[in-house]
Amino acid sequence: MSAERAVLIWGAGGHGKVVAAVARAMGWAVLGYVDRDDAKRGVQVQDGGGAVVLAEAELDRDTLAEWQRDRGLTAVLLGVGDNRSRLACLDRIAPSLANPAIHPSAVLHSSEPLGLGTVVCAGAVIQPGASIGRAVIVNTGAIVEHDCVLGDGSHLSSGAVLTGGVQVGKRTLVGAGSVVLPGIAIGDDAIVGAGAVVHRDVPDGVAVVGNPARPLGGDR
Repeated sequence: MSAERAVLIWGAGGHGKVVAAVARAMGWAVLGYVDRDDAKRGVQVQDGGGAVVLAEAELDRDTLAEWQRDRGLTAVLLGVGDNRSRLACLDRIAPSLANPAIHPSAVLHSSEPLGLGTVVCAGAVIQPGASIGRAVIVNTGAIVEHDCVLGDGSHLSSGAVLTGGVQVGKRTLVGAGSVVLPGIAIGDDAIVGAGAVVHRDVPDGVAVVGNPARPLGGDR
């Protein structure tokens, strides 16, 4: 096993499986998974796809250094779906191990470097001038058009489209199949519901749904 292909996946749930698939598509070998629940140690996450080898509580820089030395570990990929938790995980990983991961079928036209801990999934498109922060998920088939900004810990869900010049705040979730129109700013810790069409700015901490998007529980 070559050193450049040895990774751990932090998160043994559904998103962790997706991130493992990204890693394998890149030609990286998955050494195993890290999970919050110590009772899952040794549990196979996928048939033939690796088991839980470490509990989250024991994962520190000394442990990771041992894995680098003894098992050729070169990256820890973030498979944690919750935005705030994923950012907290990143803070526990040395920058040298927090490589972004990009599925080979993704299309990246932006010259801006991806933030540490970010994962770009199969079929995603990132256009020129786009800026992607730390611990971001650009999920399957999502589109980030020109000059968009995705803040740290945000998640652009499967099939979502950010048209030109959109700004997405930190830890914000943009739901599957949603469309955000040009120049819109979405604040920190906001939620855009699946299938929503966002035509005006969304403040911090607000959830919007529908077409046109309205605050959840507000007037339609």
